Amino acid sequence: MANQVKTDGESGVLLLQITSAARKADLVDESTKMDGEKEVTVVDRMAPIRTYAFEGFVLVVDRERVDDEDIVDMVTSVAENSGTIYQSAKVKVQRGGNGFQVPINVAKDAGWRERHKIEFYPAQGVLGLAWVSSGEMDVPREKEKQAAKLGELVQTVRDTQLKNN
Repeated sequence: MANQVKTDGESGVLLLQITSAARKADLVDESTKMDGEKEVTVVDRMAPIRTYAFEGFVLVVDRERVDDEDIVDMVTSVAENSGTIYQSAKVKVQRGGNGFQVPINVAKDAGWRERHKIEFYPAQGVLGLAWVSSGEMDVPREKEKQAAKLGELVQTVRDTQLKNN
């Protein structure tokens, strides 16, 4: 299911709700505890991350759990396959709404805007965010396919890294 980029009304920062995908990518650690007779979920960790922007794609990487060499490998692979690379930024997974969100302001220069629909590509310690076509923020089919290929590439590269470590 695709999520939609939103803007923080006060600061104008681009944000994306990533709750389910963040859990799949291990960007958040949660546990349960008893509060009286009620079981409650406690957030033990929200990953410090670095986001890398490309045209139609953002790579989110856990700075504590992914080796620098592996990060270089993924960023290089995406840059070579997309022919683009824009900014990167150190940020942190944040609480937002009923879950978690990530600031993706680095993607503004790469053409990302509020209301873009995004598909997720999670792998251990990383999360790919790819444009998908939708309504008034229509993305050309060619760019949508390229973004999906980048998401699949990141998953493949990360899986290979984990097998080789």
